[in-house]
Amino acid sequence: MPFGISPVQLAQPAASARSSYREAYAAATSLLRSDYPEAPDFTVEPDAAIAADWCVRVAAAEWSARGCNARAGKGAVLAVTRAINGGTIGLAERREWLRRTRFLWPD
Repeated sequence: MPFGISPVQLAQPAASARSSYREAYAAATSLLRSDYPEAPDFTVEPDAAIAADWCVRVAAAEWSARGCNARAGKGAVLAVTRAINGGTIGLAERREWLRRTRFLWPD
């Protein structure tokens, strides 16, 4: 359920794809409005999800809602990848970035 989908992709003719992206934006709206009542409705304003004011909050809300902190704390890159995007696209790159940046997070 990616939140960072472009408005062009939201307008795609395939109803199932359009529905899943709208569901993702609706979920982001719901998650954020519990802490930030002023959060925009991302289904109405999809560009707001990538705006400086909201993009990190959207990503953090998804990270938290999917239980990624505990997985990341164990170094479970595969589990985090699957939790975020359901597959393993970009797994090699994520493992490489973890290897490069691991020193930033003490045990």
